[in-house]
Amino acid sequence: MRLTILSRKEELYSTRRLREAAARAGCETRVLDMLGCCLVVGKDMGILYHGRRLPEQDVVIARVGRVFVDYGVSVVRQFELTGATTLPCSNGISYVKDKFRTLQHLAQRGLPVPTTLIARYPKKLEKLLRLVGGTPVVLKLLQGSQGIGVMLAESAEAAGSVLDTLWGLGQNILMQEFVVESGGRDYRAFVIGGKVRASMLREARAGDFRANVHSGGSARACSLDPAEEALALKAAAALDLELCAVDFLRTSDGPAIIEVNCSPGLQAIEAATGVDLAALIIQHALSLRRASVASSSRT
Repeated sequence: MRLTILSRKEELYSTRRLREAAARAGCETRVLDMLGCCLVVGKDMGILYHGRRLPEQDVVIARVGRVFVDYGVSVVRQFELTGATTLPCSNGISYVKDKFRTLQHLAQRGLPVPTTLIARYPKKLEKLLRLVGGTPVVLKLLQGSQGIGVMLAESAEAAGSVLDTLWGLGQNILMQEFVVESGGRDYRAFVIGGKVRASMLREARAGDFRANVHSGGSARACSLDPAEEALALKAAAALDLELCAVDFLRTSDGPAIIEVNCSPGLQAIEAATGVDLAALIIQHALSLRRASVASSSRT
Protein backbone atom coordinates (compact mmCIF):
# COMPACT_ATOMS: atom_id res chain seq x y z
CA MET A 1 0.00 0.00 0.00
CA ARG A 2 1.46 3.36 -1.05
CA LEU A 3 0.78 6.00 1.61
CA THR A 4 1.70 9.68 1.50
CA ILE A 5 1.65 12.09 4.44
CA LEU A 6 1.28 15.73 3.43
CA SER A 7 3.14 17.82 5.99
CA ARG A 8 5.21 21.00 5.92
CA LYS A 9 7.87 19.44 8.19
CA GLU A 10 8.83 15.78 8.42
CA GLU A 11 10.27 16.18 11.93
CA LEU A 12 7.00 17.35 13.55
CA TYR A 13 5.76 15.01 16.29
CA SER A 14 2.44 14.19 14.61
CA THR A 15 4.05 13.59 11.22
CA ARG A 16 6.72 11.35 12.71
CA ARG A 17 4.17 9.34 14.69
CA LEU A 18 1.99 8.82 11.61
CA ARG A 19 4.95 7.74 9.52
CA GLU A 20 6.04 5.23 12.18
CA ALA A 21 2.50 3.84 12.45
CA ALA A 22 2.23 3.53 8.67
CA ALA A 23 5.56 1.71 8.49
CA ARG A 24 4.40 -0.73 11.19
CA ALA A 25 1.28 -1.37 9.09
CA GLY A 26 3.49 -2.37 6.16
CA CYS A 27 2.91 0.72 4.01
CA GLU A 28 5.38 2.17 1.55
CA THR A 29 5.40 5.63 3.12
CA ARG A 30 6.64 9.06 2.11
CA VAL A 31 6.26 12.58 3.52
CA LEU A 32 5.68 15.39 1.04
CA ASP A 33 5.49 19.15 1.51
CA MET A 34 2.29 20.24 -0.25
CA LEU A 35 4.06 23.39 -1.48
CA GLY A 36 6.38 21.20 -3.51
CA CYS A 37 3.43 19.78 -5.45
CA CYS A 38 2.65 21.02 -8.96
CA LEU A 39 -0.88 20.12 -10.03
CA VAL A 40 -1.57 19.36 -13.69
CA VAL A 41 -5.08 19.07 -15.12
CA GLY A 42 -6.21 18.35 -18.66
CA LYS A 43 -4.89 15.73 -21.03
CA ASP A 44 -2.04 14.59 -18.79
CA MET A 45 -3.58 15.01 -15.32
CA GLY A 46 -1.28 14.27 -12.43
CA ILE A 47 1.01 15.64 -9.72
CA LEU A 48 4.65 16.64 -10.02
CA TYR A 49 6.78 16.87 -6.89
CA HIS A 50 9.75 19.20 -7.30
CA GLY A 51 9.43 18.63 -11.03
CA ARG A 52 9.20 14.83 -11.00
CA ARG A 53 5.95 13.01 -11.67
CA LEU A 54 4.52 11.20 -8.66
CA PRO A 55 3.21 7.67 -9.07
CA GLU A 56 -0.42 7.22 -8.11
CA GLN A 57 -0.94 6.92 -4.36
CA ASP A 58 -3.34 4.64 -2.51
CA VAL A 59 -3.78 6.71 0.67
CA VAL A 60 -2.99 10.33 1.53
CA ILE A 61 -3.03 11.61 5.12
CA ALA A 62 -3.35 15.38 4.84
CA ARG A 63 -1.83 17.58 7.55
CA VAL A 64 -3.14 20.90 6.19
CA GLY A 65 -2.78 23.81 8.59
CA ARG A 66 -4.32 27.28 8.46
CA VAL A 67 -1.46 28.70 6.37
CA PHE A 68 -1.74 28.02 2.61
CA VAL A 69 -4.98 26.16 3.29
CA ASP A 70 -6.52 27.01 -0.09
CA TYR A 71 -3.54 25.49 -1.85
CA GLY A 72 -3.73 22.52 0.49
CA VAL A 73 -7.36 21.90 -0.47
CA SER A 74 -6.38 21.92 -4.15
CA VAL A 75 -3.53 19.47 -3.55
CA VAL A 76 -5.75 17.05 -1.61
CA ARG A 77 -8.47 17.29 -4.27
CA GLN A 78 -5.90 16.52 -6.98
CA PHE A 79 -4.86 13.36 -5.14
CA GLU A 80 -8.55 12.39 -4.97
CA LEU A 81 -8.96 12.99 -8.71
CA THR A 82 -5.99 10.74 -9.41
CA GLY A 83 -7.54 7.90 -7.40
CA ALA A 84 -6.20 8.24 -3.86
CA THR A 85 -8.20 7.81 -0.68
CA THR A 86 -7.63 10.94 1.45
CA LEU A 87 -8.02 11.52 5.17
CA PRO A 88 -9.46 14.04 5.75
CA CYS A 89 -11.09 14.70 2.38
CA SER A 90 -10.76 17.99 0.51
CA ASN A 91 -14.43 18.80 1.05
CA GLY A 92 -14.07 18.55 4.83
CA ILE A 93 -10.90 20.65 4.85
CA SER A 94 -12.68 23.37 2.88
CA TYR A 95 -15.47 23.52 5.50
CA VAL A 96 -13.02 24.25 8.32
CA LYS A 97 -10.52 26.44 6.50
CA ASP A 98 -11.62 29.43 8.54
CA LYS A 99 -13.28 29.57 11.93
CA PHE A 100 -16.33 31.55 10.92
CA ARG A 101 -17.17 29.28 8.01
CA THR A 102 -17.02 26.32 10.40
CA LEU A 103 -19.42 27.98 12.84
CA GLN A 104 -21.75 29.00 10.00
CA HIS A 105 -21.96 25.43 8.80
CA LEU A 106 -22.56 24.01 12.28
CA ALA A 107 -25.16 26.62 13.23
CA GLN A 108 -27.01 26.03 9.96
CA ARG A 109 -27.41 22.41 11.05
CA GLY A 110 -28.70 23.34 14.48
CA LEU A 111 -25.54 22.52 16.45
CA PRO A 112 -24.80 24.80 19.42
CA VAL A 113 -22.05 27.41 19.07
CA PRO A 114 -21.34 30.56 21.12
CA THR A 115 -22.88 33.75 19.77
CA THR A 116 -20.34 34.93 17.21
CA LEU A 117 -20.28 37.67 14.60
CA ILE A 118 -18.02 39.00 11.92
CA ALA A 119 -18.30 42.63 10.82
CA ARG A 120 -16.32 45.61 9.57
CA TYR A 121 -18.49 48.28 11.11
CA PRO A 122 -16.33 50.34 13.50
CA LYS A 123 -18.85 53.16 13.99
CA LYS A 124 -21.34 50.75 15.60
CA LEU A 125 -18.95 48.93 17.92
CA GLU A 126 -21.15 49.28 21.02
CA LYS A 127 -24.07 47.71 19.18
CA LEU A 128 -21.88 44.86 17.96
CA LEU A 129 -20.67 44.23 21.48
CA ARG A 130 -24.25 44.07 22.79
CA LEU A 131 -25.01 41.36 20.24
CA VAL A 132 -22.37 39.10 21.81
CA GLY A 133 -23.26 39.93 25.41
CA GLY A 134 -20.96 42.89 26.00
CA THR A 135 -17.46 42.84 27.41
CA PRO A 136 -15.27 41.04 28.07
CA VAL A 137 -15.37 39.78 24.49
CA VAL A 138 -13.24 37.22 22.68
CA LEU A 139 -11.60 38.39 19.43
CA LYS A 140 -10.18 35.83 17.00
CA LEU A 141 -8.34 35.83 13.71
CA LEU A 142 -10.14 33.67 11.17
CA GLN A 143 -7.15 31.44 10.56
CA GLY A 144 -5.21 31.43 13.82
CA SER A 145 -4.17 28.18 15.48
CA GLN A 146 -2.63 26.94 18.74
CA GLY A 147 -4.11 29.92 20.57
CA ILE A 148 -2.32 32.42 18.33
CA GLY A 149 -4.59 35.26 17.25
CA VAL A 150 -7.07 34.77 20.11
CA MET A 151 -7.50 37.81 22.37
CA LEU A 152 -9.73 38.88 25.25
CA ALA A 153 -10.83 42.52 25.33
CA GLU A 154 -11.97 43.53 28.80
CA SER A 155 -13.62 46.80 27.73
CA ALA A 156 -15.19 48.46 24.71
CA GLU A 157 -12.15 50.74 24.47
CA ALA A 158 -9.77 47.79 24.40
CA ALA A 159 -11.91 45.99 21.80
CA GLY A 160 -12.02 49.10 19.64
CA SER A 161 -8.26 49.54 19.77
CA VAL A 162 -7.59 45.92 18.75
CA LEU A 163 -10.22 45.98 16.01
CA ASP A 164 -9.03 49.28 14.55
CA THR A 165 -5.49 47.92 14.34
CA LEU A 166 -6.40 44.57 12.81
CA TRP A 167 -9.04 45.96 10.45
CA GLY A 168 -6.44 48.50 9.32
CA LEU A 169 -4.14 45.59 8.47
CA GLY A 170 -6.87 44.01 6.35
CA GLN A 171 -7.73 41.25 8.83
CA ASN A 172 -11.23 39.89 9.33
CA ILE A 173 -11.96 39.31 13.01
CA LEU A 174 -14.47 37.19 14.87
CA MET A 175 -16.21 38.68 17.90
CA GLN A 176 -17.47 35.95 20.20
CA GLU A 177 -19.26 35.93 23.50
CA PHE A 178 -17.07 35.24 26.51
CA VAL A 179 -18.41 32.21 28.38
CA VAL A 180 -17.66 33.12 31.99
CA GLU A 181 -18.55 29.73 33.41
CA SER A 182 -15.99 27.95 31.23
CA GLY A 183 -13.32 29.25 33.63
CA GLY A 184 -10.44 29.01 31.17
CA ARG A 185 -11.23 25.39 30.35
CA ASP A 186 -12.24 23.70 27.12
CA TYR A 187 -12.68 20.11 26.02
CA ARG A 188 -11.41 18.25 22.98
CA ALA A 189 -13.03 15.19 21.44
CA PHE A 190 -10.77 13.38 18.96
CA VAL A 191 -12.94 11.76 16.29
CA ILE A 192 -11.78 9.03 13.92
CA GLY A 193 -14.23 7.20 11.69
CA GLY A 194 -17.42 8.21 13.47
CA LYS A 195 -16.15 7.39 16.98
CA VAL A 196 -14.65 9.50 19.75
CA ARG A 197 -11.31 7.77 20.28
CA ALA A 198 -9.88 10.06 22.98
CA SER A 199 -10.86 13.16 24.92
CA MET A 200 -9.06 15.67 27.06
CA LEU A 201 -9.65 18.71 29.24
CA ARG A 202 -7.41 21.68 28.55
CA GLU A 203 -6.96 24.37 31.18
CA ALA A 204 -5.38 27.80 30.81
CA ARG A 205 -2.35 28.80 32.83
CA ALA A 206 -2.79 31.41 35.53
CA GLY A 207 -3.46 34.87 34.11
CA ASP A 208 -4.56 33.62 30.69
CA PHE A 209 -7.95 32.53 29.33
CA ARG A 210 -6.70 30.41 26.40
CA ALA A 211 -6.66 26.71 27.18
CA ASN A 212 -4.36 25.73 24.30
CA VAL A 213 -1.34 23.72 25.41
CA HIS A 214 0.85 25.74 23.00
CA SER A 215 -0.20 28.86 24.93
CA GLY A 216 1.01 27.39 28.22
CA GLY A 217 -2.15 25.53 29.20
CA SER A 218 -2.24 22.03 30.68
CA ALA A 219 -4.03 18.93 29.43
CA ARG A 220 -5.36 15.79 31.05
CA ALA A 221 -7.59 12.94 30.03
CA CYS A 222 -11.28 13.32 30.79
CA SER A 223 -14.56 11.55 30.21
CA LEU A 224 -17.33 13.03 28.09
CA ASP A 225 -20.99 12.43 28.75
CA PRO A 226 -23.10 10.80 26.00
CA ALA A 227 -24.56 14.15 24.87
CA GLU A 228 -21.08 15.63 24.42
CA GLU A 229 -19.86 12.61 22.46
CA ALA A 230 -22.96 12.72 20.29
CA LEU A 231 -22.41 16.43 19.61
CA ALA A 232 -18.80 15.82 18.54
CA LEU A 233 -19.90 13.08 16.14
CA LYS A 234 -22.66 15.27 14.69
CA ALA A 235 -20.15 18.06 14.11
CA ALA A 236 -17.72 15.72 12.34
CA ALA A 237 -20.49 14.33 10.15
CA ALA A 238 -21.85 17.80 9.32
CA LEU A 239 -18.39 18.85 8.14
CA ASP A 240 -17.71 15.64 6.20
CA LEU A 241 -14.73 14.81 8.39
CA GLU A 242 -13.63 11.25 9.10
CA LEU A 243 -10.79 12.69 11.19
CA CYS A 244 -10.99 15.81 13.36
CA ALA A 245 -10.81 17.30 16.82
CA VAL A 246 -13.96 19.00 18.09
CA ASP A 247 -13.33 21.66 20.74
CA PHE A 248 -16.19 22.80 22.95
CA LEU A 249 -17.01 24.66 26.15
CA ARG A 250 -19.29 23.51 28.92
CA THR A 251 -21.79 26.33 29.37
CA SER A 252 -24.87 26.78 31.56
CA ASP A 253 -26.93 25.83 28.49
CA GLY A 254 -24.89 22.73 27.65
CA PRO A 255 -21.87 22.17 25.41
CA ALA A 256 -21.09 24.78 22.73
CA ILE A 257 -18.61 24.09 19.91
CA ILE A 258 -15.90 26.71 19.50
CA GLU A 259 -13.72 25.13 16.82
CA VAL A 260 -13.16 22.03 14.69
CA ASN A 261 -9.63 21.14 13.59
CA CYS A 262 -9.09 18.79 10.64
CA SER A 263 -5.33 18.41 11.30
CA PRO A 264 -5.25 18.08 15.08
CA GLY A 265 -1.93 17.65 16.82
CA LEU A 266 -1.26 14.30 18.47
CA GLN A 267 1.39 15.11 21.04
CA ALA A 268 -0.67 16.61 23.86
CA ILE A 269 -3.63 14.26 23.60
CA GLU A 270 -1.54 11.09 23.22
CA ALA A 271 0.51 12.11 26.26
CA ALA A 272 -2.60 12.95 28.28
CA THR A 273 -4.64 9.86 27.38
CA GLY A 274 -2.11 7.18 26.47
CA VAL A 275 -4.13 6.38 23.34
CA ASP A 276 -2.12 5.50 20.21
CA LEU A 277 -4.07 7.82 17.92
CA ALA A 278 -1.48 7.62 15.14
CA ALA A 279 -2.09 3.88 14.80
CA LEU A 280 -5.86 4.38 14.85
CA ILE A 281 -5.64 7.02 12.11
CA ILE A 282 -3.56 4.74 9.87
CA GLN A 283 -5.85 1.78 10.53
CA HIS A 284 -8.91 3.82 9.59
CA ALA A 285 -7.28 5.25 6.46
CA LEU A 286 -6.38 1.75 5.28
CA SER A 287 -9.88 0.48 6.00
CA LEU A 288 -11.35 3.34 3.95
CA ARG A 289 -9.03 2.41 1.10
CA ARG A 290 -9.97 -1.26 1.22
CA ALA A 291 -13.65 -0.35 1.24
CA SER A 292 -13.17 1.98 -1.73
CA VAL A 293 -11.33 -0.70 -3.74
CA ALA A 294 -13.98 -3.30 -2.90
CA SER A 295 -16.75 -0.92 -3.96
CA SER A 296 -15.01 -0.16 -7.27
CA SER A 297 -14.55 -3.86 -8.03
CA ARG A 298 -18.29 -4.44 -7.65
CA THR A 299 -19.22 -1.72 -10.18
